[in-house]
Amino acid sequence: MQKFHSQLLSVWSKNLEKLGPKDQELGVINLAIPMDRIPELREKIRQFQDELIGLVQHEKNPECLVQVGTYLLPYKT
Repeated sequence: MQKFHSQLLSVWSKNLEKLGPKDQELGVINLAIPMDRIPELREKIRQFQDELIGLVQHEKNPECLVQVGTYLLPYKT
């Protein structure tokens, strides 16, 4: 799965060069939290993903494929 996500990000990153600023929404959040709260954060991400799926799951005529990234990657030094 890690290789799949790495490849997927590579494909989509090439699209950044083709899109103008008005056609994309870029954002990164770096949060400082205790390790024992990571499961809670992971659950919030899953709830958000479910909410987005519910928002569009009944679309009859989709015209565009978009990627909404929700990655939780602890920083390891």
